[in-house]
Amino acid sequence: MPYVLLILLLASATCFGREVQSDSVTNALIAIPKNTLTITDNNGNELHLPYMYDDSKKLTLNISRKTVKLTNDKKQVLAEGQYAEPQQQNGGLYPTGHWRYYYSNGNIKREGDYMLVPYSWVDTVVVTDPVTGREETQLKTVIKYTSIKTGDWQYYNADGKPTSTTHFD
Repeated sequence: MPYVLLILLLASATCFGREVQSDSVTNALIAIPKNTLTITDNNGNELHLPYMYDDSKKLTLNISRKTVKLTNDKKQVLAEGQYAEPQQQNGGLYPTGHWRYYYSNGNIKREGDYMLVPYSWVDTVVVTDPVTGREETQLKTVIKYTSIKTGDWQYYNADGKPTSTTHFD
């Protein structure tokens, strides 16, 4: 069993050679099961979901355009961008493309691009031999996905003035 942990450690170290930065919006999107994406408005485009970290906020997904907005109870946009649904993955939506985050006063807080990246994950499965009934643990490689920041991300103060830029390779 220790070799399994070593393999998992090596796999995660090679897959994440750089820091994966996530925030509550990213985590909330990933937690949405793909099978819940059913149309709920009269136009056939939008799905409204509660925001799992704050009951006064909601996520609005435009299914046809694959965009998402996080709004507060005053309908102010706090974050907006695009999402992707990896076909090989059972659940979760992932930020992709250009994203903007806003202060509650409406000024931009930060903006930049996300990129969807596949990585391999080594998992263990228990297989039962149908003849002997004996259980055996085997390793299985699974392709998973994550969103990472890419390119230049611009950060602003609450007055809307640029404060810094961070480059992500």
